[in-house]
Amino acid sequence: MKIMNIQYDLLQQDSLFIIKDLKTNKVAAAFELNKSFKEVKQLFCYGKSSNDKSLENIYRVIFSKYPDVFIEVDEDMLNRNSYVRYLLSLYLDSFIDTSLLSDFLDKAKKLITREIELSIHVAFLSDKYESLKDRIGNPFLGLKESGNLSSVDLLVLDKESYISDYHDKIAKHILFIDSKSDKIAIGPIVAIEKFGISFEDEKENEIRLLDNEIGLLQFFINRILDSYTFDLQQCVSPLPFYPARYQLCLNRKTLEMDIVDFTAVPKYLQL
Repeated sequence: MKIMNIQYDLLQQDSLFIIKDLKTNKVAAAFELNKSFKEVKQLFCYGKSSNDKSLENIYRVIFSKYPDVFIEVDEDMLNRNSYVRYLLSLYLDSFIDTSLLSDFLDKAKKLITREIELSIHVAFLSDKYESLKDRIGNPFLGLKESGNLSSVDLLVLDKESYISDYHDKIAKHILFIDSKSDKIAIGPIVAIEKFGISFEDEKENEIRLLDNEIGLLQFFINRILDSYTFDLQQCVSPLPFYPARYQLCLNRKTLEMDIVDFTAVPKYLQL
């Protein structure tokens, strides 16, 4: 299957369809077509076949005429490519400059083709997060199970699960979550190779999280994982939520949100 490379976007001006190179901001191809833009984009960008046989024929002519614009993909690459286009639909207008957009596209291509592979492990001591385990991640973060944890790029832990002597040795980054009777906290995400952290010993009765609260955690965590995967916190403005030095605390009763600073100490300063 051939689809448009993520470096290119499809635009429409009246009956003129334009393929734009996002890196150079120049027109890579243009053609006139009296077809639905939505249907054309679904076919060109997402590989969704059309019942319109004439459009299918035109599609084959276009990718034959502009071979550099299209790539051959399998089902896995198609899903990854579609996810990147979803992120571009959110952030394309927010990139600080074209060089950072170019960096994003270069990394995305390597992730799509698995030239770069990232791994994640999710471990919760508390049962209240059990339904969250299968709801977080993205197509670029390969899930590692407990029996294969000599090293991992990112750990997602509740703070009760954290064992510094163990987790600090196997992970590059750790994202912490916590919840109490009055709040849900997400963050910090710590570059654990460089920084050490400690938590206050707080004991509290076990609480139950409702499914809609698990859904909130899922939404925020997955958006953080997108930033982590693609370094979006360095590329776009306004900056996406990325709690490197703080926690996002959501009051379970009032739904008020607070940002709480969190201290991580450089390991070279620790005795």
